Amino acid sequence: MKLDAVCHNKDETAALGASLAGELAVGDAVLLSGEMGAGKSVFARGVARALGVDGAMPSPTFMLMLPRRAAGGLMVYHIDLFRLDGAAAFYDAGLDEAFGGVALIEWPERCVGAFGGARRRFHVRIDYGGEDNERRVAIWREV
Repeated sequence: MKLDAVCHNKDETAALGASLAGELAVGDAVLLSGEMGAGKSVFARGVARALGVDGAMPSPTFMLMLPRRAAGGLMVYHIDLFRLDGAAAFYDAGLDEAFGGVALIEWPERCVGAFGGARRRFHVRIDYGGEDNERRVAIWREV
């Protein structure tokens, strides 16, 4: 699976995230990379909403992980690794608990090697485009 897309606003970015949700199952990790403010949390919210998560979904920057129960009982974990450094920090913080549900992980490059416990890993790279709200998004599944 490899997809390249251009989104012109936040709604399109969230909708693209929602389109990935149908591919996900318990134990999967979505690894979201991109510059600050590129739309990683917007994409993650799109995935979570499509999985059946209701209610507020702030960025987990200051809390590291925000667990949410989706429709049908599925646990969705939104994780922000910006303030961590290394796989050991990931495991020391107990974040591997997220592999018991669907893990939406921002800044995975901060904890390289920490995601071996995931059943499958989907990579999402979001970059600024040429226009103000344009984003270039690449999605692929690690084989």
